[in-house]
Amino acid sequence: MIALVTGPDLYLLLKQKRALKSAFLSENRASQIVEFDFSDDASSRRLKAVFEASEVDLFSQAKCLILNQPSLLIETARTELLKEIEEKKDALDWILVEEGNLKKTELYTKALLALPGIKIYQCDVPSDDARRKIFQTILRENGRVSFAREAEKVFFERVGKDTAKLYTELEKILTYKEVGEVTLSEVELLLEPALEDTAFLALDALSRGDKKQAALLFRNALLWKKDALPILGLCVWQIRQLIFLREAYDQGIRQERMLAEASGVSPFVTSKLARVLGEFPLARLKQAHEVIRGFDTDIKRGLIDQGTAVDLLAWKI
Repeated sequence: MIALVTGPDLYLLLKQKRALKSAFLSENRASQIVEFDFSDDASSRRLKAVFEASEVDLFSQAKCLILNQPSLLIETARTELLKEIEEKKDALDWILVEEGNLKKTELYTKALLALPGIKIYQCDVPSDDARRKIFQTILRENGRVSFAREAEKVFFERVGKDTAKLYTELEKILTYKEVGEVTLSEVELLLEPALEDTAFLALDALSRGDKKQAALLFRNALLWKKDALPILGLCVWQIRQLIFLREAYDQGIRQERMLAEASGVSPFVTSKLARVLGEFPLARLKQAHEVIRGFDTDIKRGLIDQGTAVDLLAWKI
């Protein structure tokens, strides 16, 4: 067997690799798995070790070689490796793992995909529909737990597009609940709020003049993240998007689709930020941008404590 596991979703990629390893071990009780990682060492010495491990005879036990990132080898070494794999495809199993998307125009990729009988497992970042199918499949297999509609909505808001978080947080909830319907309050208790949503909710509170609520949201985000810099980074990004939108808004553009086109901000982000746009004059946004950047610099220089910076954030914007 020759299997290629590739794609940009690292969690699904590792999950698929584990599944192939388990399948090999279940089919071959007396077996051996040898794994090589070329991201640590792509030298000829490591390639030689692969060739030594691939040696088999009539009395050899079943063997599987796992090669992580073999594309990092130099071109001649990759050619030698693919030749070895093709020659010994019937003698042992090969699992090649390539993070990210391989360039189909490269000679290595063409030669790899041309290996006889190769099975390709593409691990792309799931679409919204695909994530919901994963969610529903896991619940159906569990058979004991369901989600209230609002609980499911908030669950997806908080896991976002993070595939690993989708699996791990759902497993955590199923372990906690065991049986019955998961409520909104249970999701809010068990799942860390998505940082992007926290930043937007804080901006929404600030647009209403509720600085206490905004400060509480920032403080809770710090308790979850243990690091103020990602919070500040996302706030700067959202403020920058608001600046782009406000500049278009001040030119008389009001319709969301046209705002998105004129500002270059994605329609999805525009739809969220447009609700608070009218409460943030351009001068206030630019001042907020400089305040947040200042906090970021002061934290990195050790001039202010992270907690103090987060506590002051809502009062300075």
